[in-house]
Amino acid sequence: MRDIAPYIRLVCEGKKTEPNYFNGLLRPLGFKQPEAAFKAKDNSPKGVAKEAKEEYKKAVSLKIPKSKIWVWAVFDRDGHAGAPGAIAMLEGTPAGYAFSNICFEYWILLHYERTTRPFAGCDEIISFIRNAYDPDYGKANDHFDRLKSKIDTALDNGDWVKENHWRYDERPIWELNPWTNVQEAIRKIRDLRQ
Repeated sequence: MRDIAPYIRLVCEGKKTEPNYFNGLLRPLGFKQPEAAFKAKDNSPKGVAKEAKEEYKKAVSLKIPKSKIWVWAVFDRDGHAGAPGAIAMLEGTPAGYAFSNICFEYWILLHYERTTRPFAGCDEIISFIRNAYDPDYGKANDHFDRLKSKIDTALDNGDWVKENHWRYDERPIWELNPWTNVQEAIRKIRDLRQ
């Protein structure tokens, strides 16, 4: 019996930033699925969560072994009221979620520095990244090539924020500013390669 490649889908809230980042990560790891990361039809957090669950069901209906199905919803808080409901929709399901507060750009910032500075909004984080690290940063640009050598730094910084800074805070993750678990999705992608 031939080995079946993993069925990977990352259903993203954003049109460019998240799909560009994750597709950039997947290509050099040898995953062949074109555009495995893509923008959801309904890019609200609940819409992203719903589509991720549908992608999982689709893979099961195609008779892909469940051990080979890897579906995640990628969304952020960024002014959306539906983040808590989206997380609740995904809890206890085989679809995972990569959530960032205040926005995915916080994950981008962790490639450059370890910080727990709260941000008022995504524009503030983008401005900070432009002023401190990358004057060409824009949401629609594909930044993966400039960031790929810094992924291990971002993984360590993301773990530190989650495990040390927020360790004893019992508030729900959508109330923690800043917060991300994108590092978990990236580690799972790396594990799939093995």
